Amino acid sequence: MSEVVHIALNRLDGGINWPGRCPACGATGRLSNVKAYIVRSTASYNVVSVSIGEKESSINFPMCETHASSNEWALTLLEGGVFMTVLRALVYFSLFMSCFFLYQKLAHHMVLLDVANFLGIGKVGTIIFFAFGWLGYLTVLWAKRNANVRPLKYKENGKVLAIRFLNKQYAADFKRANSRATQKLKKPSTTFFRNPWFWIVLGIGAASVALFYLIRA
Repeated sequence: MSEVVHIALNRLDGGINWPGRCPACGATGRLSNVKAYIVRSTASYNVVSVSIGEKESSINFPMCETHASSNEWALTLLEGGVFMTVLRALVYFSLFMSCFFLYQKLAHHMVLLDVANFLGIGKVGTIIFFAFGWLGYLTVLWAKRNANVRPLKYKENGKVLAIRFLNKQYAADFKRANSRATQKLKKPSTTFFRNPWFWIVLGIGAASVALFYLIRA
């Protein structure tokens, strides 16, 4: 089980203190610095235009040479920027469409040509699209299992940084090393309609109903 630690940056004395071992395997020798980027999407608008951009910052933490590379690749795949977010959304949409097709095929004997005609990419294109979803999903699962240290996002206007640790013992040692900045922090509450997963589930449900009626029409 992973653990998310919230660290108040304004309570730090001279920066973040990291335990002197690899968070993946516990090795203490030949540690190298891994740079993790925290990408924040920004948006501004006025009467006639909308501007979307990204702000980027980074932190460094020690890892052994064996796990440093996999952690960096995992963080790249899970990056919160616009491009990677859209790419993962496409993966989930492809996965959803393939599962929807399998259900319809078993329940209503739908043929692949129906989905291919709906998507407008032909049978071969549809198979490639479905394969992209499953391979992409497995890649995301791999990334989540290898992102031993994953900075998630800033909260409270950049005053608090949320970091996910896969190793709970390492997370406990991290909190002890930064006790003043991690103790008695209130996790910011989020109402259900402000939680992105609420809208994702709602959108998938609406898409399922609409897709069913469109294909059946």
